[in-house]
Amino acid sequence: MFRITFLFRALCSVLVLTLVACTSVTNVKPGVNASLYLAVNERYLIRFKDGSLEKVKVVRVGRLDFSDSSGHTHYFDQVSEISREEFSGLKTVGFVIGSLVLFALIGQFLVEDTLRKSED
Repeated sequence: MFRITFLFRALCSVLVLTLVACTSVTNVKPGVNASLYLAVNERYLIRFKDGSLEKVKVVRVGRLDFSDSSGHTHYFDQVSEISREEFSGLKTVGFVIGSLVLFALIGQFLVEDTLRKSED
């Protein structure tokens, strides 16, 4: 019974990792160099000091402000947080290899249990 519970928890862990394994989220607290973190034609989630959130595609970055594809100009002193989600190939490869190893271990435990039960 312990092995089944362990396998169930391991499988749930793999499913949770599926949601986060292939991307990285970078949070930037804006300051003097906030413009260094923004790139033109990239998408960001911006949290403003008033608490509002906005998904933007940056079309222009200045020293004190940036503009989005909707034509709005946002000043860095109005921004409290900048988040960027990016694909991570290394994390994806690690996740795939880890999943294969985990599934091989699960298969091994299941085969061992089946063989033990058939011997009894």
